[in-house]
Parts: sequence; C-alpha cells; structure tokens
Amino acid sequence: MRYIGPLLILTLGMVACDAKFTDLRPADESMMPVDVTLPDYSDDSCDEAPPEPSDAQLLRETDAMGFVGKNSYSASGSAQLLCLADGTLQLRLSSDFSVSNGPGLIIVLSKRETLDGIDTSTDSNLGQVSCPSAQHEQRYAVPIGDCNSPDSDVEWPHIHIFCEPFNVEFGSAFLEQQ
Repeated sequence: MRYIGPLLILTLGMVACDAKFTDLRPADESMMPVDVTLPDYSDDSCDEAPPEPSDAQLLRETDAMGFVGKNSYSASGSAQLLCLADGTLQLRLSSDFSVSNGPGLIIVLSKRETLDGIDTSTDSNLGQVSCPSAQHEQRYAVPIGDCNSPDSDVEWPHIHIFCEPFNVEFGSAFLEQQ
C-alpha cells in the first residue's frame, strides 16, 4: 500500500508528460560542415632578428633585475629604449627575453608600477608580444613622444607584459635613464 502512492504519481506523470523532441540536424549530410580549418598561430617572424637600426642612441635601459615575473608567471631578460636617427623611439627586447606563454600578451609602456588594466592616460600599448621566448632581439615602435620632445622618454619608465583577455600582468621591468 505504501508503494501505490508514488507508483500512481509516477504513472500519471508519464501519461501527463507529452515531451517531443525534434532532430534539427540536416537530413542531407553533405550540408554538414566537414572541413574545419584552425588558424595558424605559428609566427615565422620569430625565426630571425630584424635588422639593427643605424645610429641608435640609448636613452634608457632596464635595471639590473631586468624583467621580473608577476602573478605566478615567469619573465626574464632586459630591454632598452632607443632614439633612432629619424627621431622616433623604439623599445628593444634583448635576445635573452622570455615570458610565460599566454593568450593575447601585449607590451605596455606605463607611468604605473603595476597594471590592473589598461588606462590610456597612463599606459601605451605597443602591440602583441610577437615571440614570447625568441632567441634574438625584438623591436617595437613607441608611438608616444619622440627624441626631440623634452622628457618624452621620462614619462613612461615601466614596461609590462600584460595578458589583455584575462586582465593579468605576466611580468614587468623598470627602465633607468642613461
């Protein structure tokens, strides 16, 4: 008798439930996508160093510590801020530069010691890290200021490697004036 109540509820539930499912897949398999091509994330530009700029003047260089990892990520190597012959600024990462791999890593020059997000009033995004662990120098154009502006390099003494999709800093370095 004790099992009749639940059994009756279960039976009524099955009768009352009129669930129907429809197969939305195309009947013709030729309409199904078969060839899925993944993007090529390999970067041939990591294989060789860009040509050395002529007549570059050293403005700043990383301190003795160089790059330091942040938030459980590793970063090492050194960097230099150069004034090129045409008056533009360039950031050069040394051949021993290395940082943990991550998605969407960018190089940021900043007035701030730490980043918790990009602020265009204090930070300048130099672009995507092209080779996280290359065996040659990497160079990035610095769009802010130029060699002819007084103190153009003084305002941006910190370099950050920043994971933009997850808003996490991977590493940083301080540029000392030379």
